[in-house]
Amino acid sequence: ATMQLTMAEATNGRSALHWLAGNPAPAVILLDLMMPEIDGFEFLDAFAERAEWHDIPVIVITAKQLTPAERERLLGQVQKVVAKGGGRRADIAAAVSEALRRRPAQAEAGASA
Repeated sequence: ATMQLTMAEATNGRSALHWLAGNPAPAVILLDLMMPEIDGFEFLDAFAERAEWHDIPVIVITAKQLTPAERERLLGQVQKVVAKGGGRRADIAAAVSEALRRRPAQAEAGASA
Protein backbone atom coordinates (compact mmCIF):
# COMPACT_ATOMS: atom_id res chain seq x y z
CA ALA A 1 0.00 0.00 0.00
CA THR A 2 1.32 3.41 -0.94
CA MET A 3 1.07 6.19 1.59
CA GLN A 4 -0.12 9.59 0.34
CA LEU A 5 1.32 12.56 2.21
CA THR A 6 0.53 16.23 1.73
CA MET A 7 3.68 18.32 1.47
CA ALA A 8 4.43 21.92 2.37
CA GLU A 9 7.70 23.37 1.10
CA ALA A 10 9.63 26.23 2.70
CA THR A 11 12.37 28.04 0.78
CA ASN A 12 14.52 28.61 3.87
CA GLY A 13 14.74 27.86 7.59
CA ARG A 14 13.12 31.14 8.63
CA SER A 15 10.03 30.57 6.47
CA ALA A 16 9.86 26.95 7.72
CA LEU A 17 9.75 28.13 11.35
CA HIS A 18 7.10 30.70 10.41
CA TRP A 19 5.02 28.00 8.67
CA LEU A 20 5.32 25.65 11.68
CA ALA A 21 4.13 28.39 14.04
CA GLY A 22 0.97 28.99 11.98
CA ASN A 23 -0.07 25.47 10.98
CA PRO A 24 -0.93 22.12 12.59
CA ALA A 25 2.19 20.06 13.32
CA PRO A 26 3.36 18.02 10.31
CA ALA A 27 3.88 14.25 10.56
CA VAL A 28 7.57 14.59 9.63
CA ILE A 29 10.08 17.27 8.58
CA LEU A 30 12.67 16.76 5.82
CA LEU A 31 15.46 19.24 6.49
CA ASP A 32 18.33 20.38 4.28
CA LEU A 33 21.25 21.68 6.35
CA MET A 34 22.38 24.17 3.70
CA MET A 35 19.64 26.80 3.37
CA PRO A 36 19.69 30.57 2.92
CA GLU A 37 18.97 32.99 5.80
CA ILE A 38 19.20 30.42 8.61
CA ASP A 39 20.81 27.04 8.05
CA GLY A 40 19.60 23.65 9.23
CA PHE A 41 21.57 23.81 12.48
CA GLU A 42 20.05 27.19 13.38
CA PHE A 43 16.62 25.84 12.40
CA LEU A 44 17.10 22.87 14.76
CA ASP A 45 18.15 25.18 17.62
CA ALA A 46 14.99 27.29 17.22
CA PHE A 47 12.88 24.15 16.65
CA ALA A 48 14.13 22.61 19.92
CA GLU A 49 12.93 25.64 21.91
CA ARG A 50 9.26 24.84 21.18
CA ALA A 51 7.95 22.02 23.39
CA GLU A 52 4.94 21.45 21.11
CA TRP A 53 7.29 20.45 18.27
CA HIS A 54 9.31 17.85 20.20
CA ASP A 55 7.29 14.88 18.85
CA ILE A 56 7.82 15.86 15.19
CA PRO A 57 10.52 13.62 13.69
CA VAL A 58 13.18 15.43 11.64
CA ILE A 59 15.06 13.72 8.81
CA VAL A 60 18.11 15.57 7.52
CA ILE A 61 18.85 15.24 3.80
CA THR A 62 22.17 16.80 2.91
CA ALA A 63 24.96 16.87 0.34
CA LYS A 64 27.24 18.36 3.00
CA GLN A 65 30.13 16.24 4.24
CA LEU A 66 29.48 16.36 7.97
CA THR A 67 32.36 16.85 10.37
CA PRO A 68 32.39 14.64 13.49
CA ALA A 69 31.34 17.73 15.50
CA GLU A 70 28.37 18.40 13.18
CA ARG A 71 27.33 14.74 13.29
CA GLU A 72 27.53 14.86 17.11
CA ARG A 73 25.41 18.04 17.15
CA LEU A 74 22.71 16.31 15.09
CA LEU A 75 22.59 13.25 17.37
CA GLY A 76 19.52 13.41 19.54
CA GLN A 77 18.05 16.25 17.48
CA VAL A 78 17.19 14.34 14.33
CA GLN A 79 15.87 10.87 13.59
CA LYS A 80 18.08 10.14 10.58
CA VAL A 81 20.64 11.72 8.24
CA VAL A 82 20.38 10.75 4.56
CA ALA A 83 23.06 11.77 2.05
CA LYS A 84 21.82 13.54 -1.09
CA GLY A 85 22.74 11.93 -4.34
CA GLY A 86 21.77 9.42 -6.98
CA GLY A 87 19.61 6.50 -5.91
CA ARG A 88 18.74 7.95 -2.49
CA ARG A 89 14.97 8.17 -3.03
CA ALA A 90 14.45 4.73 -1.48
CA ASP A 91 16.53 5.77 1.56
CA ILE A 92 14.37 8.87 2.05
CA ALA A 93 11.13 6.91 1.61
CA ALA A 94 12.29 4.30 4.12
CA ALA A 95 13.31 7.00 6.62
CA VAL A 96 9.91 8.73 6.31
CA SER A 97 8.03 5.43 6.72
CA GLU A 98 10.08 4.57 9.80
CA ALA A 99 9.56 8.03 11.30
CA LEU A 100 5.79 7.82 10.80
CA ARG A 101 5.66 4.33 12.34
CA ARG A 102 7.65 5.42 15.40
CA ARG A 103 5.69 8.63 15.98
CA PRO A 104 3.85 8.65 19.32
CA ALA A 105 0.10 7.99 19.02
CA GLN A 106 -0.78 11.03 21.14
CA ALA A 107 0.94 13.30 18.62
CA GLU A 108 -1.42 12.01 15.92
CA ALA A 109 -4.42 12.60 18.17
CA GLY A 110 -3.21 16.09 19.02
CA ALA A 111 -2.60 16.99 15.38
CA SER A 112 -6.15 16.14 14.34
CA ALA A 113 -7.83 18.00 17.23
